[in-house]
Amino acid sequence: MPQFTKKAIVDSFVKLLNQKPLNQITVKDIVEDCGVSRKTFYYYYQDTCALVEDLFLAGTERILSSETDSSSLETVLLDLSHQLYENRKLVLHVYNSPERDHLEEYIFRGAEKTAMDFVRKQAEGIPCREDQIRMLADWYMAAFAGLAAEWIRHGMKDPPDSYIHDLGRLLRGTSRFALQNIADGDK
Repeated sequence: MPQFTKKAIVDSFVKLLNQKPLNQITVKDIVEDCGVSRKTFYYYYQDTCALVEDLFLAGTERILSSETDSSSLETVLLDLSHQLYENRKLVLHVYNSPERDHLEEYIFRGAEKTAMDFVRKQAEGIPCREDQIRMLADWYMAAFAGLAAEWIRHGMKDPPDSYIHDLGRLLRGTSRFALQNIADGDK
């Protein structure tokens, strides 16, 4: 079956998920919207839960394969936050469903790549070990994922821009300082 058929199923699902909660979307709704048969849907997906998993897995793969400007944590976090905000109805519908773990995994994986790229860039010229770089990246990842979860839990009412800019100003320079401190402790 052509790849555009699978894309049509996903696109219809995203469209419907932006209109109503996940538990109100049926396979019948999806196939009627995209014009394929139920048999075609089941060729690709076992059910709508498998479709949610595939949707966020594809998003995670896009993040992991993308080249980002890792010199500014603020810029990268803003990009990730904008992706969530631009799809806030979909995000909130998934967040308020039993499939929330797929959304959380997407956020953690995106934050993990972002944090590792950023900390590696900041560690240039500082003699620190890989496990030390990983520790700081894990801290950034957990902090961002936790803040994102709170933002989503509260309904994503405001765009993330001012909050991320404030966070960027608050943390500016702290990563190199932390890496230098840990490197100095190894001497």
